[in-house]
Amino acid sequence: MKLNAVNQLLLQGNLAPLRKLGLLSQSPFKFNVEFGLTELPLTEGLISIRGARQFGKSTWLETKLAQTIHDFGNGSALYLNGDILSDYKDLIAEICEVSRVLKLSKSPVKRLFIDEITAIKDWQRAIKYLVDTGELEGILVVATGSSAHDLRRGSERLPGRKGRLVRTDYIFPPIGFAEFERVCGKKILDEDLVPSYLISGGSPIGLTEIAINGAISEQLVSLTRDWILGAVVSGGRSREIVIAVMENLSRHAGNPVGYNKLAHDIGLAGVANAQGYIEILTDCLAVAPSYVWDAKRNISLRRKPVKFHIINLLVAVAFSRDQVRSVSDFRRMSCESQGNWIEWLVAQELFRRRCVAGVEIPELFNHFSQGDEEVDFILDPSHWLEVKRGQASPHEFAIVPNGVELQVICSNKLDLNHISGVTLRDFLHRLL
Repeated sequence: MKLNAVNQLLLQGNLAPLRKLGLLSQSPFKFNVEFGLTELPLTEGLISIRGARQFGKSTWLETKLAQTIHDFGNGSALYLNGDILSDYKDLIAEICEVSRVLKLSKSPVKRLFIDEITAIKDWQRAIKYLVDTGELEGILVVATGSSAHDLRRGSERLPGRKGRLVRTDYIFPPIGFAEFERVCGKKILDEDLVPSYLISGGSPIGLTEIAINGAISEQLVSLTRDWILGAVVSGGRSREIVIAVMENLSRHAGNPVGYNKLAHDIGLAGVANAQGYIEILTDCLAVAPSYVWDAKRNISLRRKPVKFHIINLLVAVAFSRDQVRSVSDFRRMSCESQGNWIEWLVAQELFRRRCVAGVEIPELFNHFSQGDEEVDFILDPSHWLEVKRGQASPHEFAIVPNGVELQVICSNKLDLNHISGVTLRDFLHRLL
């Protein structure tokens, strides 16, 4: 098998085939993404990077490929596109050819970048075989995938075959608010920055569209919606039902729903079916369950009604009946709806920070509930977080146990012994 045309050009130092890199060079806005991988290791191994569509994984991958060639010379990095490979046997054949060429190179660093590896069925079988036969010896494989379920499960099936790297699995999160403000702050009114960021979900494409046009495009909305629907259908489930699930989660936003109620409202046969849909949405890094926290025993109570946060607000936009595309659309929503979206934005930001920190299950949350009162997020047993759209009073938080530090995201100042207030913008700017 001949080396594909893209790699023939890359061996000559010609980066023209890297289409995403070319588009990035033409963009007026260039964002730095932070997800815990500051520099690629110089040794062999396997790094997997999973994340949502339209968040810049392919652009990041092509940038790192070009940087590798720049730093270590022609022959140090080659490329495969999982979207055009038919099956794991095809992947084995392509990697064997690429591996042969890389090993002939005099470069001290050898890297293979595989974009959308999860598009290839049973891709992990190919990697396992190639590692066991020594084909990948001395080569760092960097693979991205938008099927979070497949990439996570596939990576878990490769024990001992990912090299001796300190960390091998990463999640590609949204662009942070501070980075958005740094890049686009001069193009957007100061008071519009936070709602602009919220609507985009932190997607580089969405952020760029809002900065240029004041709204996200229908094309981006359709691409996001189609990605979720495609993931659901490929998992053997119903397109119509997942739309109903998303509508139900939006309708009950901010309140416990639970799998029983979700199944009942939609007409699903049994709790297991409802759990199956939520699992796919969670694997797509779109929805995150929040379990009730037992403050006395410091454990999650999985049998209690569950809250569900949308942690990719671009997905919320794609399935929202409110047709939110711009800041003015957001401001036309009711105060209650705005409050729900702000709570989702906080969940998205907490998820982003956990991805950067390398938390094993960043999409898992807890909340505290007592009677009709609750606290939105349990960061750890002694640090809790509440979200208010408007002003907050310390008298609202009598349910918070002694010894717990509570931070409230609100519009007014709070500064008591164990309760402090911070604006949403300040919260997005800094770590807790």
